[in-house]
Amino acid sequence: MLMSYLQVGVEGSELATRDGKLQRRTMSEEIVLNLRNEIQRGALKPGTRLKQGEVSAPSGVSTTPVHEAFALLQAEGFVTLDPL
Repeated sequence: MLMSYLQVGVEGSELATRDGKLQRRTMSEEIVLNLRNEIQRGALKPGTRLKQGEVSAPSGVSTTPVHEAFALLQAEGFVTLDPL
């Protein structure tokens, strides 16, 4: 699966807070935040294409949380997904 970036995202903090309590993020949420940060810093330019394996390999995670992160970014309008 490939993705193209449509707009710049926003970065987040290390832990999410709900009602004043600290909550751990899922791996998918962490990947979403990292990709948004890279977009915001300009490390990933509009039109950049990434494969799930290119994102998962450096961090040592499976492609499943990356697939979920791509889907979340698509739902938010940050990326478009292209089939192989």
